[in-house]
Amino acid sequence: RSSAASDVYKRQSSFFSLNTAGMFGGAFGAFLEGNNPELKITRCEFSQNTADIDGGAGQVDIIAAAPNTKISLDSINFLGNNASGNGGGFVIFNGSSNTEVNVTNSKFVENISGKDGGGTFVYSDESANDASYSFDNCIFEKNSTSKNGSGIWMRLSGTADNFELTNSQIKENIADSASAAVDLWGTAGGTGTALVDNCTFHKNTSFWSGALEMGNGWNGGASIDFTVKNLSLIHISEPTRQAEI
Repeated sequence: RSSAASDVYKRQSSFFSLNTAGMFGGAFGAFLEGNNPELKITRCEFSQNTADIDGGAGQVDIIAAAPNTKISLDSINFLGNNASGNGGGFVIFNGSSNTEVNVTNSKFVENISGKDGGGTFVYSDESANDASYSFDNCIFEKNSTSKNGSGIWMRLSGTADNFELTNSQIKENIADSASAAVDLWGTAGGTGTALVDNCTFHKNTSFWSGALEMGNGWNGGASIDFTVKNLSLIHISEPTRQAEI
């Protein structure tokens, strides 16, 4: 918990394995509040951790509750984690303006969620204005979910929010009963942009859109401007009911 002015919290070169939480954050949890909190996690591995009670979410669970929060994850491995709720590997709930989240050079492999977001779950609520979320040079592989977004589940509900997924590989993820390896939606009146650029989707499987699903209108409508470019679809596994995108 951060409550001091301009606190910077760092965790690096650490290994978290076989931990269990009754609710949130099987391995690591952070509630960021106060004045301009900053969290940096680098060169860490989270493997075979469990959040095992109904509503359990994620093996790294971060709540951004203060304006101007900065969250950075670099060179992180999320391997074989399991959550009965949302986010098998990584969860962020953001309720604050000007929050910046950057995830780089990281791997999400064989994580499982009982709800949304097999690899990662990110929720940007109506108070999260001018927030940005970036995943660059990441691998999402063989993650699975019982609902939506076997690799990434993202909801943008604030004003002028921004999401980017770039230079990444999304492969062999499974959403058994719902949609997409990457599931991006504008919700609850959200505005802003979402970009998927220079990414490869390989052999993802789902009930609805196999590789990528995006749109506005869920839970009250939204006006997110979506851009997809330089996309590679390799060895497509047809979803049960819809096209790959």
